[in-house]
Amino acid sequence: MNHRSFVILLLSIVTLTVSQSVWGDPKPYSRKSLMKEVKASIKSGNYTKADQQLTEAENTYPEALTDAAIANTHMNVVHHLAEAENRRIFLANKPDTAAFLSQILRVYQIGLRCDSLDRQPDSRQRIRPRYTQDIQERFSFYRNNLFNAGKYFYKKKQYHEALRHIEMYITTESLPLVVEKDPASLRENYSLAVFAAYGDSSMTTVRHYLPYCYDDTLHKSLICQIGSKAYMQTGDTLQAIRCLYDGWQADPTKDYFYLALAHYYTDHGQYLEALKVVDTQLQREPANTDLLYIKGMSMKCLQQYEEAITAYQHALRLRSDDARILSGIGEVYVIEAREMAEKNTAKVGTQAYIRSRQVQRKLYNQALPHLEKARTLDADNTTLWYNNLREVYYKLNKGKELKELEK
Repeated sequence: MNHRSFVILLLSIVTLTVSQSVWGDPKPYSRKSLMKEVKASIKSGNYTKADQQLTEAENTYPEALTDAAIANTHMNVVHHLAEAENRRIFLANKPDTAAFLSQILRVYQIGLRCDSLDRQPDSRQRIRPRYTQDIQERFSFYRNNLFNAGKYFYKKKQYHEALRHIEMYITTESLPLVVEKDPASLRENYSLAVFAAYGDSSMTTVRHYLPYCYDDTLHKSLICQIGSKAYMQTGDTLQAIRCLYDGWQADPTKDYFYLALAHYYTDHGQYLEALKVVDTQLQREPANTDLLYIKGMSMKCLQQYEEAITAYQHALRLRSDDARILSGIGEVYVIEAREMAEKNTAKVGTQAYIRSRQVQRKLYNQALPHLEKARTLDADNTTLWYNNLREVYYKLNKGKELKELEK
């Protein structure tokens, strides 16, 4: 018994157990009575009732659930239900496309269970399947519909339902039950499985199908974006970084890739790696202020303050109203002033001491207008400017401004 059939059997046993605990033991199972009732419903054309009778029996009796002949009958009953929906679609008679596609999925689910049961060895360990051709015909008949079902539900943003149909198409493609293989459609379904799984927030499923999609050049950029997020969320940083580099190579103009890489490296203190990414992309986009800002920040963290100011000022010339850039410039001057104070070991009152204090004051004065403008532009984002501006006011003896700020 394959995994899918085992899960169906297990769920049915659980249902049976709950049913018995609430209502007591069901009436004794009679295969003859069941099939008589089902055939009567089929003869009258009431396939909905036949479906209900079979479903109830399979949910109640393990003997019915593990009977290949009953499974084959049930598959054909659901086939007729699907055909009824298909006729309504063709005649535009209040069609229910979702119901039609869901019945097709059931044809496949029941067909797989039937095949699994049909291939169980007899008492002499002989395997003599009886329903293979019937299952093959049903699967072939609905193959294109199953392929389109994933796209239908995906467009409806019903990602979980889309994924169920897509995975059924993928998992059955390699089986002998599917006679006519379609490699092109299979490749398309792999990519669609990644998109649907991502929409369904199933990152484990995304990871499962990603390796089958790397040769999809049409959707390479999107696949790499999704892949990087899936790997990062599931803790595989190395694969996430690989996806970002692959996506960057495939689509060099997509800022998601190079910015994600640069931010990852700066967040982890790998400023030289961040600069490699930034400088490479700046060769393509020399006026990219986001990259220039990251370069300034990285240079600051590497204590290369002159280069940091140069990068920030270049960005500021391109975007004069960016509070981040203004704050960055102000912070560099404040850091330099602090370091100057720490290095000033000269005796108080000496010329060396006085010269050092003058340089410190000059640095704080250089920081002042940038921090004040950053405050004006982004008053609510106090993390950008508050602490550094407070220090500047204090060091420059601006008591009135300091008091107003601390309010």
